Amino acid sequence: MSTSSIELEPWLIVLGQGADSALALWRLDDQQGDALAVFSNEVTAETYAGQNCGDVYRVVQLRELALIRTLADCFGQGIRYATLDPGPSRAQRVFVIRDVLLAARQRLSDQRDRQARSDEDA
Repeated sequence: MSTSSIELEPWLIVLGQGADSALALWRLDDQQGDALAVFSNEVTAETYAGQNCGDVYRVVQLRELALIRTLADCFGQGIRYATLDPGPSRAQRVFVIRDVLLAARQRLSDQRDRQARSDEDA
């Protein structure tokens, strides 16, 4: 499993509507449980949803901060992994959500520090 982060503005599948909505998950195995299903493009997400998600779904694209919030929510609910472009038997890549969140926190901290230094120089 990969623990490195890559920059994506991924597509997710939202199942259901309103208060009954949930994100599409993909089953890793019995020991690791479910993973958040994340897609690199809209076509791949739509294809997966059409084959696996029933009639009521929508495909959404998340920007960086919304993705971080979503991953943190998933982690808080006990989901420990995210899969990139999952298919019937395997995913292109598996991410450890905790590691992605730690990398995102470090990146945001570095950005804040650079901005503070820039403000001091101005």
